[in-house]
Amino acid sequence: MKHLLSFYFLFILGTTIHAEEQVKIIYRNYKVDSIILQPPFNQYLTEGMLKGLDQISSKPDGVFTIFIDKNQIIANRNGYLNVYKWEKEKWIDLYKGNFGGHNFGRFCFLYKEELYAYGGYGYWHFNSSLIKFNESAGGWDFITSVDQFDRIVEPLFNIIDDQLYITGGYFSINDKITPNNKTAIINLNDNKQYIKSNPIKLDSSYKESDYSALFRGAINNLAFLDVWSPNIRYLLIHNFKNGQYYLRDILFNDWITVPLTYIDGQQFIITDHKNKLKFITEEILMKGASPVGIEQKSQNITTSKKLLTVTSVISVLILIIVIGIYKKKKSNKNIQIESLATDVLSEQSEGEHIIKIISGLKIAEGTLVTPDQLDQLLEIEDLETDSKRARRSQMIKSINKFTAEKMGYELVHRLKDEKDKRYINYQIGKLKANQTDLINK
Repeated sequence: MKHLLSFYFLFILGTTIHAEEQVKIIYRNYKVDSIILQPPFNQYLTEGMLKGLDQISSKPDGVFTIFIDKNQIIANRNGYLNVYKWEKEKWIDLYKGNFGGHNFGRFCFLYKEELYAYGGYGYWHFNSSLIKFNESAGGWDFITSVDQFDRIVEPLFNIIDDQLYITGGYFSINDKITPNNKTAIINLNDNKQYIKSNPIKLDSSYKESDYSALFRGAINNLAFLDVWSPNIRYLLIHNFKNGQYYLRDILFNDWITVPLTYIDGQQFIITDHKNKLKFITEEILMKGASPVGIEQKSQNITTSKKLLTVTSVISVLILIIVIGIYKKKKSNKNIQIESLATDVLSEQSEGEHIIKIISGLKIAEGTLVTPDQLDQLLEIEDLETDSKRARRSQMIKSINKFTAEKMGYELVHRLKDEKDKRYINYQIGKLKANQTDLINK
């Protein structure tokens, strides 16, 4: 009877987990010599899968995010653009690009059976781009970029009701640290985004310039970060529903040695370096957590306009003054930016700027983008139409000259639209054989 009940329990556990839309498993292949797979890990993974991921890494230094849903098992290695799919008892690389990647620390997730990645860093550059893997093309499509979050470090992430939430962390600009007190929200259905101020501003004393995250995760409406620095270590928790921050002692001292982590949105199940299971639920996470931060007024900012409500004549006058100052600054900024379309920059500053832009373009390698999407990648979307065209042309020439010399091929190609030859699109990366007749010289 005992064996029958045990079998029944495992059966119910298995059917319950498989009823979930997806699960995510983090595998750190350099943490332990051997792993004994236990429930629920052994319901998805095999020793052959783990050994296959070990072989992908030229040396034992890989951190893989493995996604499992009802139709597929795919894996992405931290810092690389390669996407592996488990088929016929082996991992198949679906990525056809030539660029290895530089998005270390990216937030990788599966939405409606498609793989997305946000942010990351590499080559001394932090990016704020959301990209999606295009399996048929074998490359990544550029979706959108949160311009206000450029150069953000160690943010918190969660996906709630078809929306990607990004908050916390800090901006690193010229070695100056500025805490991020806003939340970016991207609707994954239409890719529209808006920025809102957090009602709780985190005390700057908890944001140390040299801190780094050992571990991060999300449960329900919460996201947490295991923060380490030479002077302090703590667990930072954020509630996306009310904007409140919390601090508590760390759950485990050995996060860094955790080889397997199971995530289904409701709980974490961890296999530690001694092959023991540890469970983390919202209740366990919040036990002993203390709220921190200072309340501040909330303000929503859309990507197209600011939504402000005024209740008095004084606030209207203040708003008019602020708008006038803002327009003057923006006008001066546009004049300064537009001058780049005709002025020749110094060789050093232009070179540094081109390298930064190329690092962003390489993420979208292998994809076809519209002129508007290319302008976002080139960071010239705020220019006037004529200046934008001139600057776009100038930057494409500089980028192609650089990549032809350093990589052996031009990175950006102007192509006529297949359906209407009057329109132009841009191919990022090497041209395919069937695209050569669409080149617009």
